[in-house]
Amino acid sequence: MTKVCHQAGFSPKITVETHDMQTVIELVSSGMGVSLGPRLPLAGKSVAFRALSDVSIRLEAGVAYRMDEKSELVHSFLELFFRLFPHETQS
Repeated sequence: MTKVCHQAGFSPKITVETHDMQTVIELVSSGMGVSLGPRLPLAGKSVAFRALSDVSIRLEAGVAYRMDEKSELVHSFLELFFRLFPHETQS
């Protein structure tokens, strides 16, 4: 996100970082600042959402699973995941 800000011509002053979206909404709602993040349903909150245009962000994502998983559903999901993302390494 910092790279996107720099590309837009400013450097953010980051005081709080969290991955919990409810916390983000509450902090923004209480006047603690603004947030960049995924599109969220904010119905009933005093928070406005504005989509960014011409922004390309690559996020790193992965999958975590039990190494001794027995569920066929989980194995099917993992098979699909590794087929869709073949460049990812399995550990």
